[in-house]
Amino acid sequence: MGQPQFEAAVAAYFAEWVRLHPVEATAFGIHDHDDRLPDASRDAIRRLIDLTRGFRERVAGVDPSALSPAGRIDREVALAVADLELFDLEEREMAARASDAPETLGSALYLLFARDFAPLPQR
Repeated sequence: MGQPQFEAAVAAYFAEWVRLHPVEATAFGIHDHDDRLPDASRDAIRRLIDLTRGFRERVAGVDPSALSPAGRIDREVALAVADLELFDLEEREMAARASDAPETLGSALYLLFARDFAPLPQR
């Protein structure tokens, strides 16, 4: 896998990640998912784990010598991000994640009202 395939893998993972993290998508200025809150069910977490593991495997399979110098750094960052996401999903207790719910709801509402990206009735 070379630079274009690596970049496509990152773009595909990011697109699915923001779909599964609608509040963070809004924070990034991506408003395609503003009508949803994240799904914190066990099935949703399993899907996110599978997505992240698959992404990590694809990135780990990239030969660093096939990448530009910046691409090699991006590869290491992508691996670290995947490892951190997997640690959070697999090692953090479900109860610890549940305490994030009020903050997630507050952030979701705040981001829609605080940023003037569309007329208020549309937000």
